[in-house]
Amino acid sequence: MKAFVAHVIRCIALSVSLVFAAGPALAQESNPATPARAAVLLPDGVELATDVFLPAGPGPFPTLLFRTPYGTEHQAVVGQWFAAHGYAAVIQNVRGTGGSGGAFLPLIHERADGLATIEWIIDQPWSDDRVVLWGPSYSGNSAFLLAASGHPAVVAMAHLSGWGDNRTFLYRGGAFQLLAQLPWFVQYATGQSPPAEAWDGIFRTTPLAPFFGPLAGALPVLLAPFPYQNVRVPVLHLSGFHDYVYPSTLQAYEAIRDSSGGRVPQALVLGPWSHNQIWMDSTTAGDEDFGPASRWGFERVMGELQAWFDRHLGRSAEVAAGPPVRVFVMGENRWREQPSWPPADVAYEPWYLGEDGTLRRDPPGHDGSDAFVYDPSDPVPTIGGAVSHFFPHLLGVRDQRPVEARADVRVYTSEPLVEPMTLAGPIRAVIHASTDGPDTDFTAKLVEVRADGYARIIDEGIVRGRYRDGMDAPSPLEPGRVYAFEIEMGATALRIAVGSRIRLEVSSGNFPQYDRNPNTGVEPMEATEFRLARQTVHHGPSTPSHVILPVWRLEEGVR
Repeated sequence: MKAFVAHVIRCIALSVSLVFAAGPALAQESNPATPARAAVLLPDGVELATDVFLPAGPGPFPTLLFRTPYGTEHQAVVGQWFAAHGYAAVIQNVRGTGGSGGAFLPLIHERADGLATIEWIIDQPWSDDRVVLWGPSYSGNSAFLLAASGHPAVVAMAHLSGWGDNRTFLYRGGAFQLLAQLPWFVQYATGQSPPAEAWDGIFRTTPLAPFFGPLAGALPVLLAPFPYQNVRVPVLHLSGFHDYVYPSTLQAYEAIRDSSGGRVPQALVLGPWSHNQIWMDSTTAGDEDFGPASRWGFERVMGELQAWFDRHLGRSAEVAAGPPVRVFVMGENRWREQPSWPPADVAYEPWYLGEDGTLRRDPPGHDGSDAFVYDPSDPVPTIGGAVSHFFPHLLGVRDQRPVEARADVRVYTSEPLVEPMTLAGPIRAVIHASTDGPDTDFTAKLVEVRADGYARIIDEGIVRGRYRDGMDAPSPLEPGRVYAFEIEMGATALRIAVGSRIRLEVSSGNFPQYDRNPNTGVEPMEATEFRLARQTVHHGPSTPSHVILPVWRLEEGVR
């Protein structure tokens, strides 16, 4: 796994020309290109290795705080940028990493250690007692914890592919996001560095729980609800539709909006990117090239961050407020600006599953069902979607025809569209289904079938039967009983052409994107034995299985 992480870091480093140089003792006249190394002493005696970049001039300055587990040397260019634009920049190795003392226990110490660091910052002579927070991914979660603390020094934050609530980040529909989480935890919990070819066997290991043993005592903290209602500083969110973290980014945006009644200033940027792609020159995700308009890169990202912070620090009267939401509409490959997400003029249309594998706007006239067998030893494989960037061969837009040919995938397809359709917003399926055991999973995947037959994945979701009413209310399934399973399938912004068809795939696995349900009632992390599950998908007037599409009417008469 270290090889994977090292590769990603090298890619980012090359794309943004990172430069790092050890600096002299901390002083007001420090050159922005040469950081000073400081040791931030925590209340428990642990010292955190911290790089400080100061602007030229007497100060005091507002401070950017960026905390990372991946090494401050890879973020020197961030410190240099902000110092060159009038900010003190504090780039810190979190506990147990990069020369910082203590033991690294992912996500557990970041709030307390970050608050101690803020206190250290405002005690420095170069500080004007105002702190802005930023970070991608893990560092974005660290920033969220501090933004929700209510510390008076925190005045704004930005995060790229970040999250606040760990439950949404670790799980979807009650199923563990295995492809995204296990490789990361293998590295940091066990210190192993498996070669790429070993991962299929590792994902199939039973039980999985020992991989996460070091975190067992921390689970109550990790899985506690995140207090988005306490975030009252302006927040800039940046993410992409092929980034496995983006549902968590959207959850954060929506939770802050709803809990504050829209009073907390927020901006949201949704591109076609995968994790980290916003920094790079690449415009592709899987088989699809989204064109030059999708390319951002280091200068653009840093300019967005600086403009956001300048605006909310009142540093420049020339910094005008930008659009609240910018979304890249795939298929037409252009940016559209909106006052909100989802767009206010989206209509949520149900499309119903019917007999003979049909999908249509009108409910079918009579009841029917389709059966299949789910074998956890031979689950439906992950092909495409918003998956971990550590596995680029699985990532992004991919053809689903190999999956659709399997006997354990039920496929429902519309007639060809007679006018274009734009989707913009969340996707949700309601699948009426039954099984013959105490627990199982059901999956749903939305697909655009192009005129040439290419079956383009749009997005997907899963629900674990025992968690159908939420992870706080687990209960076994009653064999043979028909349940209306609600499956959250992410979101999209996509223009679908005339002649394409809409398709919904229904199955019970997407592996290794999610862990396998053994169908026995045993928690999947603890399972060592599997059983076959006989599944039935029901449709018709009494069991109206359907997918809800967010149809955006961009212009009169056009869908």
